[in-house]
Formats: sequence, structure tokens, C-alpha cells
Amino acid sequence: MDHVRRKGIIKRTIKEQGILFFVPFIINDVMIPFIVWTTYKKFGTADETRRVILSFTQYFMPFFAGWWIFLNMMKYIDGEGNEIFYIRQRSKITEVLMLYGFYIAANTWPYLIYRNILQNSGLEWLRICIESFLFVSMVYFFAFLLKSMAFAMIPTVCYGFASVFDRGMHRPVFYYYDEHAVSTTMLQQKYGLLLLIACLMLFVGYVLNRRLERYH
Repeated sequence: MDHVRRKGIIKRTIKEQGILFFVPFIINDVMIPFIVWTTYKKFGTADETRRVILSFTQYFMPFFAGWWIFLNMMKYIDGEGNEIFYIRQRSKITEVLMLYGFYIAANTWPYLIYRNILQNSGLEWLRICIESFLFVSMVYFFAFLLKSMAFAMIPTVCYGFASVFDRGMHRPVFYYYDEHAVSTTMLQQKYGLLLLIACLMLFVGYVLNRRLERYH
């Protein structure tokens, strides 16, 4: 039953988003591997190739995870621009988590290639999963905190830009982007904290979602 429901959500999402549904896959599964391949052909397994993988995967994969959820939830805005997604009689968290799982599964295969270049490809994959989950949770949280799907991406995008482009000496620990290769210690400490923050935002978003349902 869950399998049928999962397929139904994916099919409905493809139909509603149209060509936009495939943009993350074109970027993550085609463009980035192509850039990595051309860099590898030029530099071999040099640090430059590793830098390209770490940079581009962190630029795009987490952002598109949140962007995908954003597009999926935009269907709850009616033709006149009125936001009605929060008065539906079903919590959105199940749908959000299913789409996140599908997104990760569909964008995992490039790491089978990257493992020949990265020293800790498994840890890098876990980092991307946590970062993507963080962006998904942020969109879900801000959608119900601000009671506006249209504004949910604004703080998410601002956070993403700050994390990537703030190159100061004292970067906040909650910035997701890190140009250094991940280690077990970094995964446990830095990304363990981000995972905790993501779970907290998801939970608060769920509570806000349920309150709005009961209110209406």
C-alpha cells in the first residue's frame, strides 16, 4: 500500500511540475558528473578534481532538494494566488519525506563514480544527505512558520548563499557548506549538529502544520 502511495505521489509530482521536475537530475546527474569527468581528464585524481566534486555537489544538491519540495507544495496555491496548502485535511510531512527519499535515491548513482576519486565517498554521501535534509526541513518549517509558501524559499536561499559565499575567518558552525573533505569527526560534530537542527525544524514545522489544520 505504501509502495502504491509512493508511486502515486511521484507520478503526481511529475505531472504537476512538468519539465521543472527533471532540472535537479539534469544538474546533479548529468552536468556535475560531466564537469567532474572533464576535470579528471585534465588533472587525474589531483586535488582539483576533488575540489570540483565537493564544491559543485554542495552548491546544487542541497538547494535542489529544498527547491523540489517548494515546487511540489506550490500546488496548494490556487489560481488567484491564495495560499490554501495549510487548510488541507492531511499533514504534508509524509509527502515531504517521501519526496526527499526519492530525491536522494535518484541522485546517489554519481557517488559510485566519485568513490574512485574521493577518499571517503561514503562519508561525503552522508554529508550530502544531511545537507539536503536540512534544506528540505527549512522549506517545510518556513512554509508554516510564515504561513506562506511563496516566502518559504527566501530565508532558505539566504542561508544557502551565506553558507557558500561567507569566507570569513569565523564562520558560524551552522553553515552547511564546507570546502574541506569530510572526516568522521566532522560528520559527528558539525553535521551531527546540522542534522539535529534539521530534525527540530521538521518537528516544529509538523506541529505548526497540525495546528493550522485544527484551526481550520
